[in-house]
Amino acid sequence: MNQIKAVLALLFLSHSSLAAESIAGQNFVNLVPQIQETMVNCPEKIWPGYSWKNVNLFMLENGVPAKVWHGENGLVDSVNDSQFPSESYSGLYNTFVWNNQNSLSVFPNGHRVYSRPDYLFKLATHEGFHKFGQQGWKSRADSTRGTEYPVDYKPRLYRRMLFDRLQQYFITWGTEKSHLQKAAYWFDKWRTEYPSENQSTTDGYEGTARYVESVSWMYAQKGCAASDMRILGGLQSEVISYYGGFVTSDTFALEKEGYDIGGLSALTLRFIEKRTDWFAPMAQAVTPPEILMKDQTKTPDVSSEKLEQEFKKAGEEQNKFLSELMGTFISDYQDPKYIRVALSGNISSFASPYAFILPKVLPGDTVVPISEDLELKNSVSGVTVKAKTPLYLPATNPCPGTVFVLLMPLEKVLAGFSDGKVLKLNSNGVTGSMPGIIGRDAKSVVWFCGAL
Repeated sequence: MNQIKAVLALLFLSHSSLAAESIAGQNFVNLVPQIQETMVNCPEKIWPGYSWKNVNLFMLENGVPAKVWHGENGLVDSVNDSQFPSESYSGLYNTFVWNNQNSLSVFPNGHRVYSRPDYLFKLATHEGFHKFGQQGWKSRADSTRGTEYPVDYKPRLYRRMLFDRLQQYFITWGTEKSHLQKAAYWFDKWRTEYPSENQSTTDGYEGTARYVESVSWMYAQKGCAASDMRILGGLQSEVISYYGGFVTSDTFALEKEGYDIGGLSALTLRFIEKRTDWFAPMAQAVTPPEILMKDQTKTPDVSSEKLEQEFKKAGEEQNKFLSELMGTFISDYQDPKYIRVALSGNISSFASPYAFILPKVLPGDTVVPISEDLELKNSVSGVTVKAKTPLYLPATNPCPGTVFVLLMPLEKVLAGFSDGKVLKLNSNGVTGSMPGIIGRDAKSVVWFCGAL
């Protein structure tokens, strides 16, 4: 591995422009041999049948020619921006087909956390697994990504206790079976009392991607020849320092807990239980904790009064926060004076959501208030949606190619659609123009279908 690092570093530095480039370029010098070691030299030690031998990895930075690593031969070269999708400069990462091969781009763009080599590596391997490793995976019919609103603190508390007991089991090297049995108790209590939450497969999709990034990082540090015991030793500190941030009262969201609970369950299956029968079921919408807890003896357990009060208070604060974020969304949704505006096009800015909200009064719909301005555009027109605007993903949608839907007063839309071809907007947090058509769905609800 050291020889590979030296050769690739020399290859990079032979480009005279790179020696003086910024942190992003220098990080790619380190990233390439790590990706080569894990995703090409021994990917089967990470996930059966998985490989980046036909994948390209792009490293992007403003004002600097893009660099690309080719998995088929391990070489690195520069590429002009005109040769790959421009939206790759819009977010932290993008996936696309380039030269008939799967490709992933990473674009730290000033995000300081990704100046850390481990975070940059984990970003690439996590998102790469979503795209290249989870192709064809199934979802459950009623699976959603989000937390029901108004929120209930109890399922969040149950999941926190599940994680705590599972973490204790892992960091004691599986020697204290009582920890796993208590984890099984909390898992069963959660899925029995909140069966709709158990339909979510975030523990599977995000949990396995987190497993991949963690195991890959260990092999990147220790080399493909490292034994399972040595990898497990490295994972002990990983599970203490890197896992657990998504199961706190500060996070309070089902869709985020899956990273920690699903990831830790997968690590436990592989390195503590030493099982190999869990990989294949993941593609059938089964999750790591379901397999780990199946037929497991359950030992009753209790949480502390302090922790329960902490989560109860967090639930009250979360309901207030989400109510403010959504504003009048629920009443507007039911008001015939409002129209559904379906937005389509290429996303040209990274619009991180505050939350994925599942209003109980609107079953099947997911409300997604965004924390940054969102741009959707093509070569001739586009719209900008201001941060905090409540967008949503509908249960049913008559408009093809939709990215998000928003609610707007019907009178505003009709006034901006005077020519019957292009909708011009400058209200309710939305500006710009978009061609499209107005029509009614099967329930006679009025829609504007954007056609960017």
